[in-house]
Amino acid sequence: MMAAPLAAFFASRFGDWKILFLVFGLVSFLSVVWLSMTKIEESAVSEKAPSMGSAFKLLGNSFILMMVVSIFLVVGIDVGFNYFSGKFLATNFGINEVSSQSGRSIYFFGRVLGTLGGALILTRLSSTKGLLYSAIISIVSIFLIMVIPTKAVAWALVFIIGLGVANIFPLVFSLTVQKYPDRSNEISGLMMMAISGGALIPPIMGLVSDLMGVVPGMGVLLLCAAYLLAVSWIIIRKKLVNI
Repeated sequence: MMAAPLAAFFASRFGDWKILFLVFGLVSFLSVVWLSMTKIEESAVSEKAPSMGSAFKLLGNSFILMMVVSIFLVVGIDVGFNYFSGKFLATNFGINEVSSQSGRSIYFFGRVLGTLGGALILTRLSSTKGLLYSAIISIVSIFLIMVIPTKAVAWALVFIIGLGVANIFPLVFSLTVQKYPDRSNEISGLMMMAISGGALIPPIMGLVSDLMGVVPGMGVLLLCAAYLLAVSWIIIRKKLVNI
């Protein structure tokens, strides 16, 4: 997440877009080195190896299905906002094209801070409440950016949307695995499959935008966030996970 704002900063600083590749390459290399130095405790392997069939059977579990759909939609929000924010800011607020594209960097900066802050906050806050608060921040900020006409507030809301979305993916993932630790391999596979939401939600936003305008297009993300809020509320209300 840090690569995008760093790349934008250095490209702007030196006036050469090709420096983007250098920044992304260095960040990727450092990530590999960091990961190789990280000790990971492997869990015991079960006697029966997981299969694609056993993974898809888990979708018959209503809780797992609900959480897989949550991953599908939160990745859709992430990619969809990244894809749509420039057009939305330019069309709805009259921001010039170059400046509107910087909304992506502001959004990713919010995600970076949200991830770092979330790691600290979640040491004192339960994962279920963390998911609820993240969903509330996401849905409120997306709604406000659709209805408030002020440019300055719009820029702030772009940042806040990044903050809200930042921790939803890992929270959904961890809550699901902690509820069914013996099926972690199959759950991980389903969750990775669900990132296809990042490929499907943006075209839906584009279609709605072409037919009805940019504000209804952003409304697709509002619906996704509403689902996440409903899921977090259901988990807490029915005590589906005690974490």
